[in-house]
Amino acid sequence: MKRVALLSAVNIKHMAMISIYQDLFKKYGIEYDLIYMDKYGIEESFDCSRIYRFVNIIDRGWQRNKKIARYFRFRKFAADILEKNKYDFIVVWNDVAINMFADYLARKWRKKYCLNIRDTQRKNFFKKNWFKIATDGAAFNTVSSDAYLPYLPKGDYLLVHSYNKSMTEKCMVRSAFRKEDEP
Repeated sequence: MKRVALLSAVNIKHMAMISIYQDLFKKYGIEYDLIYMDKYGIEESFDCSRIYRFVNIIDRGWQRNKKIARYFRFRKFAADILEKNKYDFIVVWNDVAINMFADYLARKWRKKYCLNIRDTQRKNFFKKNWFKIATDGAAFNTVSSDAYLPYLPKGDYLLVHSYNKSMTEKCMVRSAFRKEDEP
């Protein structure tokens, strides 16, 4: 049986469209774990085989260097789990994790990971270099909007729109616009 790790440097609540991957894994009987950094100290539920949660409270008011140092504590935690569990494939979630793990993934997991790019800093040269390292080593890369493509390294990207069937099925159908003062 194939084993996959979802690797994220953000809380579960910020992993927009994770259900796309969950649905595919369930459909094909793929066992998957979640390795993520909890920046808020809140325990969240997630339907997977195992959750590896790294509590790492980040204060938005801290200086950039202090935040970066705190984020990299998560890198060691996650790399140890990846090495120990010897996953068949890794899905790397968002630009923070991509930048944090770019060199490690390209060196140790070449063509055994994909990048799920759902947001990106548009004019950050440093990040673009790390993205290049990560995208070149990936088996494939997905992007949520083709509007990001001019800011990403040249390459092939699969467009995965932000459509969540399970969420839209729960939406109430309306036949009229809401009033301006209504939520």
